[in-house]
Amino acid sequence: MNGSLKIFKARYERIMKMDPAKRIAPAERLMKDMEEVFEIPFSVNPKWEKENPEVIALYEKVNLEAI
Repeated sequence: MNGSLKIFKARYERIMKMDPAKRIAPAERLMKDMEEVFEIPFSVNPKWEKENPEVIALYEKVNLEAI
């Protein structure tokens, strides 16, 4: 696993320990940081997702907390 991904997973775990009402802003920031670091495409890109399954899986989990 990529070192950056480990850091993002740890941030996600910290967010999940927060009061649910306070998770949205940190989850949004985490998503934005992941987009920058992993160059996550704005639109659906099956090729990119196939090449980065762990990244997209975490990104989608974080996205559920941000909405």
